[in-house]
Amino acid sequence: MHKHHHNKILIGIEAMQAADFDMISTIKAIAICLTSENVKLDSTHQHRFAQLYCLKHGQMMIQSSTGIIVTPPHCMGWIPSYCEHHIISNSGVTGWTVFIDESLATIFPKEPTILSCSFLLEPLIQRMAEWEMAKMEQREYQHLVNVFFDELKQAELQPLSLPIPQDARLKKIALYLLENPTDEVSLEDLAQSNGLSTRSLSRHWSNHVGMSIKKYRQIAKIFKSLDDITAGKSIEQCAWRCGFESTSAYILAFKRIFKTTPKEYQNLVNLNITKNILL
Repeated sequence: MHKHHHNKILIGIEAMQAADFDMISTIKAIAICLTSENVKLDSTHQHRFAQLYCLKHGQMMIQSSTGIIVTPPHCMGWIPSYCEHHIISNSGVTGWTVFIDESLATIFPKEPTILSCSFLLEPLIQRMAEWEMAKMEQREYQHLVNVFFDELKQAELQPLSLPIPQDARLKKIALYLLENPTDEVSLEDLAQSNGLSTRSLSRHWSNHVGMSIKKYRQIAKIFKSLDDITAGKSIEQCAWRCGFESTSAYILAFKRIFKTTPKEYQNLVNLNITKNILL
């Protein structure tokens, strides 16, 4: 019987030793328990291994050159190998992360995304994360790793992202909308200021982004409201501060994205965490 042992990490990878990373190529997956204080980690970085993470409580946002993903509790965030990204978390988080060897990461998405987390996968990784690092080459741990990969292949993509188009003019518009979601600048003004006709902008935007600018702006507003949600503000304040005309419209839009109400989401991410320790 193995001893329970929490392998400590500092918001991802900083506290692990070089020897620990060398183990990834041998054992293919290292799972680690996460607990952090309220923190905003905005330094861009990348690593040769892929990273999977899941939160029990709190939330995180990942921004990369391809877009922004939001990771609510009980969904998995996926970061591929060598993908430059930065992590934003304005709430206390608990959960786990798994570092995956790049040779096995190629069968999964090529850009950061959100995946479903099955009822089997979460306790399986929790058990992996409690395994003593020095004993991860044991047959029992390798069996857990094999089951982990089999289960991970069944995970489904979740629509909790906003892509950033690579076309220079469209990217400029996307970044503006992400940074200023409450600015009700018209489609005509967006097109004119970027040397496009309204019709051309709508067509190119839909082709590159996969949704209308109207829908993109609405999701950006919802993502903007998550800071207020985790800060414990009232739902009415959240709706008003992110630019919705009514609370009911905000709740409806929120449910379309997260499949739950803002209040239920708030209760989940703000569940009292008694040990806010930076691991």
